[in-house]
Amino acid sequence: ATSLIESHGWRASFAAIGAMWAAVVFPVLYFLFHGEHEAPKPGEAEVIELENAPRGLRDALLMPAFYRLLLASAFFTLTGIGMIVHFVPILVDLGANPLGAASVASLIGVTSVIGRLSTGLLLDRFPPGLVGALVFLMPLAGSLLLLFAGSETAAQTVAAGCFGFAVGAEIDVIAFLVSRCFGLRSYGSIFGAMVGAMALGSAAGPVAAGAVHDAFSSYAPFLMASAVLLAAGAVALAMLKVPPAASL
Repeated sequence: ATSLIESHGWRASFAAIGAMWAAVVFPVLYFLFHGEHEAPKPGEAEVIELENAPRGLRDALLMPAFYRLLLASAFFTLTGIGMIVHFVPILVDLGANPLGAASVASLIGVTSVIGRLSTGLLLDRFPPGLVGALVFLMPLAGSLLLLFAGSETAAQTVAAGCFGFAVGAEIDVIAFLVSRCFGLRSYGSIFGAMVGAMALGSAAGPVAAGAVHDAFSSYAPFLMASAVLLAAGAVALAMLKVPPAASL
């Protein structure tokens, strides 16, 4: 995107990225994803329901776990998306040139794929609350690296990897924890609440980061606040009492 902006302007860059998105994603969706016309195998739905103790939305609203997940979701996207949207300006603010900063930022995309693919394996093998807490600690580490060693390329690279891995893993962790803590009876409503919290955080984070920079001429206060919020989210997830899947 940065190369296209420098050579053809931002309008052409938007059009080119949209065309690349359509060329890659549309065929995959059309040919490889199929939905409601494929009926579940006999007994499949019953097995899924047995493995998850059903709880309604009203029950979930009375559980501390619901609000811990809600706050953790909002904190993560507020800090994580705010950081990613401003990642190139943050690096430029620390002395990097725009193209070099964009090159480092591109690692966020690569590591987000790794995070998305590997998180499922981790959730199958380790306590999900612990996995979630570790996911939240990765961008916390990235924030501290930028705060204390942000002018060094190695620190910028590791920070980009931390943010990318965590952003790729976060939605998987929240979706898994919702299913395990509350079952499938009102899964759509409960997970929708989490997605709503994440959407609010995603909207507020970039605005907050920009406002902090405008007020202090530095991203350092936002990095410090992000570290605090991410630590609070990690504690909230670590405190979850996640029931084990029922053995059939």
